[in-house]
Amino acid sequence: MAVEKEKLLFFLLANSNRQKVIVIRTPNIIKNNDTTGQQKFLGYKWSDAKGNEGIKYLNVRVKSEEDDDTMQQLKGIDGILTPLFNPKNIYDSEKINALIRENYLNGFVSNIPDSLREYVSLFNLTDMLDFNRVKFDKIINRIIKNNSSTVIQSAYPMESIGKYLFENAKSNIQVNSAKDVINGEYPFFTSGENVYSYNEYLVDGENIYLSTGGNAVVKYYKGKAAYSTDTYVVKSDNENSVLTKYLFIILENIRDYINQYHFKGVGLKHLQKGDLKSEKIPIPSLDVQKSIVADYEKVDAEYDSSIKTIEECKRRIVEIVANVKGPIKSLKDVCEDINPSKTTISSVPNETIVSFVDMQSVSNEGFIEVKTDRPLGELRKGGYTYFAENDIIIAKITPCMENGKCAIASGLTNGIGMGSSEFHVFRIKPEHSNKYVFAYLNRNVIREQAAKVMTGASGHRRVPITFYEGLQIPVPPIAEQQRIVSEIETCEAEIAKAKAVMAGCAERKKHVLDKWLK
Repeated sequence: MAVEKEKLLFFLLANSNRQKVIVIRTPNIIKNNDTTGQQKFLGYKWSDAKGNEGIKYLNVRVKSEEDDDTMQQLKGIDGILTPLFNPKNIYDSEKINALIRENYLNGFVSNIPDSLREYVSLFNLTDMLDFNRVKFDKIINRIIKNNSSTVIQSAYPMESIGKYLFENAKSNIQVNSAKDVINGEYPFFTSGENVYSYNEYLVDGENIYLSTGGNAVVKYYKGKAAYSTDTYVVKSDNENSVLTKYLFIILENIRDYINQYHFKGVGLKHLQKGDLKSEKIPIPSLDVQKSIVADYEKVDAEYDSSIKTIEECKRRIVEIVANVKGPIKSLKDVCEDINPSKTTISSVPNETIVSFVDMQSVSNEGFIEVKTDRPLGELRKGGYTYFAENDIIIAKITPCMENGKCAIASGLTNGIGMGSSEFHVFRIKPEHSNKYVFAYLNRNVIREQAAKVMTGASGHRRVPITFYEGLQIPVPPIAEQQRIVSEIETCEAEIAKAKAVMAGCAERKKHVLDKWLK
């Protein structure tokens, strides 16, 4: 009775405040803890690099309105691009800070721009408190159930998901047992993202594999498989009424919701199976379910096809470079300069704005992700590495070198770059193609050779410049180099196109449910 009184009190208090609560959500961290989306949301990142610690503003290249082929580098904090605020106009109605201001001053938000809808939501305070649970914890939830107490709204009948679930037997196999198996015959699902292999199977056919501890993970597999003791494995109890693949699609779409509402506990949170099974989901006709599954599988097929395209293009690039024929020269003879001295820019004024590139700003994919504009005078006295437009930069320290951190410096402000002291710099002679030389150096076979000659203490091992100076490379005539570069660029364009397809798959899957269930 005391709990119910407390619920009533808080409901009345919350209901007396008719002002909507504005909720801001940052982008989720995706596979491999890739934080690029969050950095773009914030407009900056944090650097732990020794001697260069602190906030680093992420400048954004934008196309000039006058010339679509011209790129302009925005300057410092005034140039960061973030949905949070406009540094040049704090009243910009297309930014989140303006919505917060409007809600605070006026008690309401008149309009949420389309560009901000993925970040901004408005809720009644009463809807953010869960009055349905026996234990009233007064936690303000960021993921809100709708008025029908269901996470997915639909015109179709809503039924408890548990009504259609068949629960497979709990496994007694520990994760470590599968880790010791090499090239097992069957996939072994765990409560995390990892999938190992095992020599025995526990289930066959279509099944859904859910984590029971930590965070919500939802996987689907059709075929013989095994799973760990902390994995909850379910399927449809009747494929003639509800498809297992349809149930998986629903669960995958409400994964964040499951994580918020159905993982409870102090410390390591655990899946509350009873709560999950009581969650109501739309149950359309079997034909509609099949249409949803078919559309989903089309998106999955395009995703898988894109992965194959990327792998094939990368293989072709390796073959193209490996099959190059021509006179053999040392890299030193191909370079105009190696690790050029900062004295070459001693006459450049200190107030000249140049591009600063730290190690974190260089992608493992072979390009510079972020360049920050800073006055040359702030950098020239530090232990930073100097490079110029079209120079090749390669990480020399472990594990950055092995990970493939390297790039051709391009689009540098005033043609000058300063960066991490852990870069080697190669300035290629004008009679050779820097893109050809970069393609030859940016290969695992070269990195493997470089790793063998590293010197220094563990964790601080570096590739000596003598390795690169003496490296022997084939140097065909410039016309042949340019032809090779053209072939490589064709492959890189296919890779970029495939990655764009992959990036859009998640959104397309959301549209599938909107199309069929709304």
